[in-house]
Amino acid sequence: MHSLPSEFVHPQWNGLYLDSDHLGDIANMNMKTVEGWAVYLEFRTEGRGSSGSGFFLNMPGMQEHELILTSAQNLIDAKGNEVEDLGIFDLNQSKLEIVAQWYCPAYRRSRKPEYDYAAIKVKRTTAVTEGRGFGFTMCLGDKERLSGRVGVTGYHHRDSSYAREPTTSMGPVLTNFGKEKEFLEYGAATDEGLTGSPVWIGYDGLPIAVAIQ
Repeated sequence: MHSLPSEFVHPQWNGLYLDSDHLGDIANMNMKTVEGWAVYLEFRTEGRGSSGSGFFLNMPGMQEHELILTSAQNLIDAKGNEVEDLGIFDLNQSKLEIVAQWYCPAYRRSRKPEYDYAAIKVKRTTAVTEGRGFGFTMCLGDKERLSGRVGVTGYHHRDSSYAREPTTSMGPVLTNFGKEKEFLEYGAATDEGLTGSPVWIGYDGLPIAVAIQ
């Protein structure tokens, strides 16, 4: 039982604490399912072919479309121009139909990491009958510090032999930093091509996205 006076306790609080009762070991997750939520991006930037990663976010209410999050680096080149010939492919190597795309406007002016995020809406394929994607929870955004281990799931660079095979690396959370604790440092190994991959944790037994690589 908690020791706080009743007037300081939210009526929906159930006695659980984030670290001890919600966070779980990501090694117990179904990696085949998790890696199926990552997508492969290929595009041309400054005349050269390149690639990156992204991931489905399970958004309620999207019946005809799906939402993909990624890094703004995968949509805008170093000169502030939009990339060309963008293609997005899922685990089955099916090319997804892009409906709309968006990136943080400030990233075009300043390539600071806090602006390096983007979203892409794609048409839901007939082969997908249920929602797919990483979950999210707003309460983790209010937490001063995350702990435990994270996974980084994505596709390696287009020239790699693993370019069309998603992989997951795991490592410990090292620290949160930034004015609003908006940055997350972790010990999972990363490589070229993984830009835009989800950084995720186990929360209530589910893979929950907490950052974009």
